[in-house]
This record gives sequence, structure tokens and C-alpha cells, in this order.
Amino acid sequence: FPKMGPELRRTHLEYFAKLCKDDVPMVRRIASKNLGTLFYTVVDTLGAAVFFDKSNANYSLTLLDLYELLAGGDQPDSVRLHTTENCVCFGRAMALMLEQSSSSSSSLEKE
Repeated sequence: FPKMGPELRRTHLEYFAKLCKDDVPMVRRIASKNLGTLFYTVVDTLGAAVFFDKSNANYSLTLLDLYELLAGGDQPDSVRLHTTENCVCFGRAMALMLEQSSSSSSSLEKE
């Protein structure tokens, strides 16, 4: 993801979303297992601003919507099992977002 261009990132995210919505539970389970890691990588690569920029709303909305979908009660336990691990990754991503926003505001204050 870090080495991809903007268009390829969007395509990658679209394919990932299709995997999360696949009819086969085994495919959704593997996608669920990697959702938190993808969320963290998006924040690490694009920065916290990507989630507040309306032109990039598809990143935050898509990933958060996928989390809700995969954590839903209608999913098999094998899919929902990864919800806790995803929460940990989402928490790390939120901490990284706070760190990035505080460092960017510190640099603005120095100018």
C-alpha cells in the first residue's frame, strides 16, 4: 500500500471491500483478519488527514463500514473472532493519528 499510487490504492481498497462482502465465510474470515492491519497501514501511509479530508472520505467510510459489517451478528463466529484484534489495530491507528496531528500542530506553532 505505501508504494502504490492514489488510483491503485483506491482499486486495492475496492477489491478488499469485495472480499469482505464475499459469499464464502472463509474469504470473509481472511479479509476480517487483515482489516485492522490495512486500517493502520492507511493511517501510517497517508496520515491522519486522509480521514478528515472530504475528497478521501472513501478510505475512512469504507474501512469503518467494513468493520461494522464484519463485526455484525449475522456473521459466523470465525469472521467475528477477528473483531477484537481489529479493535487493537484501530486503537494503534488512532494513537498514531493523534501523534501525527500533535506533531503537525507543534510544527505549525514553531512557524
